[in-house]
Amino acid sequence: MKLDKLYRMGSRGIGVKFIQKILNADIKPEPLLVEDGIWGLNTANVVKQYQTFYGLLVDGIVGPQTMKSMILEYPEIWNEICYEYAIGVR
Repeated sequence: MKLDKLYRMGSRGIGVKFIQKILNADIKPEPLLVEDGIWGLNTANVVKQYQTFYGLLVDGIVGPQTMKSMILEYPEIWNEICYEYAIGVR
């Protein structure tokens, strides 16, 4: 995974799955996001809620600043996703 990548509408993969796991753990949207690694409208909307709560730029895009915040807040989920990535789960 690349930490400097921009994740946004239409993005797919394990990085999006990480973001969805964080959002479900932190924001607890109703209903919870499907952790399928596919960025849709629901993921974009909950990213904006996360960015608002943490005082980040609210643009619905996960770039380096939002990603850093997510990793620092939830290192255990980051480690889990890094493990999945290392063994080839996409």
